[in-house]
Amino acid sequence: MTCNTVLGDSLGICGEVQSLHSIICLEVTEDVRVNKKLEMSLNGHLAFSTYQVLHCDGCHGAVGLVLHSTPEHMSALRNLFLLRKELINCYMLRSGTCVKASKINFKHRLMDKNIKELKQDLEAQVKILEGMMEKLCTHNMNITLKKENTTHVYDWHHAAFFIAKI
Repeated sequence: MTCNTVLGDSLGICGEVQSLHSIICLEVTEDVRVNKKLEMSLNGHLAFSTYQVLHCDGCHGAVGLVLHSTPEHMSALRNLFLLRKELINCYMLRSGTCVKASKINFKHRLMDKNIKELKQDLEAQVKILEGMMEKLCTHNMNITLKKENTTHVYDWHHAAFFIAKI
């Protein structure tokens, strides 16, 4: 007998972890229950990780996990829902058919080119801002404010600019 409880949808999927044979989801339906017990693995791909098991509310079977503490190389997966591909089916909207999740590639569609272009644009803007800061500082501009016959001098060297380096 097959359980057809809906666990999530394509809007919540943000990729897959091939080594864990799991789909990465930002969110799941309320039919997915998070076990309260925190477990720990000492070997395999989950070595030195703590996690909670995810259960289907329909069939009560384990369908995945949520990682909480992990080695550094898995830190990006913390607090995300990992659904085991071999345990679930996917309903394909266009064809109206069910397909084993293990037969589908859920790799995140990389926007590598767009990210590189964005990075170049940001680096160019940072250079412009750095040039402006340098001009302000090297000209040693002083602002003189007169208030009630008292002169206050404010040096631009004390201005604070915080620019992220990419």
